[in-house]
Formats: sequence, structure tokens, C-alpha cells
Amino acid sequence: MEVLKEKELFFVDSRTSARSQGYEIALMKGINSAKRDIFLDHELDIDHIHQQFKKALNIAQKYGSAIAIGHPHESTIFYLNKVLPQLKDSGISLHRVSELLDVAGGSKGQQAATTSLPRYANLDQLIQRVSLASSRETQASRY
Repeated sequence: MEVLKEKELFFVDSRTSARSQGYEIALMKGINSAKRDIFLDHELDIDHIHQQFKKALNIAQKYGSAIAIGHPHESTIFYLNKVLPQLKDSGISLHRVSELLDVAGGSKGQQAATTSLPRYANLDQLIQRVSLASSRETQASRY
């Protein structure tokens, strides 16, 4: 944390543990900090990543922003490459975490994750097509 402060960097707590104290410690040290709201790919299934992404959208709608993180797994990159361009005309905008530091934090994710997810028809239809195409490619590669 001292190095982050010295270099005027910020800290994002990935909250991979329920006992994570990184966010609180960063704040105590005077470091700009945020917590992730959604982890996209703790399961690598496209449908799971899609559900997590929709939770992130729900949180962003309810609270004005959401921080979603994930790994550079093939399925995650594939999903994001297909979905992010679809957001162009949706009224949803992507931002760097550093732009959200003033509004990030709190426990917004846990509250919003339990509410019903809005339907994002275009995204849902896109993922259905992507899932079908992906399963066909997988089956074709077996033969």
C-alpha cells in the first residue's frame, strides 16, 4: 500500500475472499480505492458469464456504476468481444476504474445481485446465438 501511495496509484479489491481487508486498508492509508461488484468468470461457461454480466448491468442501473472483473480466459474474451459492441446504442457506457473511484465502494453488489435481473433482449438473443454456434463448433471439432 505504501508503494501505491508513493506512486499515486489506486487499489481495486477483487474480493476473492469474504475476509478481504484490502479495500479498508487502502482507505485507511489514504489510497483511492474501489471494490469489484461482480466477478464474471468464476465459471467459464458462456451462459454463466452472461448471467454475471447482466447482474453487473443491473447494479449499474440501480447505483449508477458497477465494477466487473474477470480473467483473460478464452471464454471471457470471446463473450466480451461479442457483447461489448452491442452496448453502443444501449445507453450503457464503459469507463476506466480510475474514473469511478469517487462513486465506487459500499455493498451495492450484494443488494442488487438478489433482485430480479432485467431482460436485455438483444444481449440474451446474442448469447443464445453465440452459445449455439459455439456448441456446433465444439461438436464439429470432435469429428
